[in-house]
Amino acid sequence: MSGTELAIGALALGAASAGMSAAQSYATRESSEEFAEASAAAQRKAAKESMKGVREAEAAERLKAENRAHLIRSQIRVAAGESGIGLGGTYEALMREADYDEYMNVLMIRRNAEANLRRIAAGLSPVQTAVTSPFFSGLQGGMAGVQTALNIGASIKTLQASKNPADGDGGGGE
Repeated sequence: MSGTELAIGALALGAASAGMSAAQSYATRESSEEFAEASAAAQRKAAKESMKGVREAEAAERLKAENRAHLIRSQIRVAAGESGIGLGGTYEALMREADYDEYMNVLMIRRNAEANLRRIAAGLSPVQTAVTSPFFSGLQGGMAGVQTALNIGASIKTLQASKNPADGDGGGGE
């Protein structure tokens, strides 16, 4: 093989490698993007379900707190009625305390739910995919193909040189 043939072969192999590497890079990137989109969709669905659960739990806890407060106020009214004094004085203070306790309980329930919702939302970080350019992948593949062709060419020259020794005996051996 002549040097020109080796160069042409190296360039052809390099071009083929470049094309294959670019195609593989493109396919890999497409597959990675599809996986990232599917993963992000699954995360969004799980987050929606978690948020729904937090909201439902908040509503249930709020209802329990409100019912407890209504029960306490009812007990205060019964106690005030039994005493014959009415809702003035101490009983009025107890009613205000029951109202305040209900407000604070509902406020804490709401704040805890909001904190849980923020935690869930914070867990939704965008899925990052490695961006690979088919051009650069093709270039790398082409360079690897040229290097391989040059190595093959050097091996062929070494093999030819071993068959045609320089000492002039014709390589036929005896």
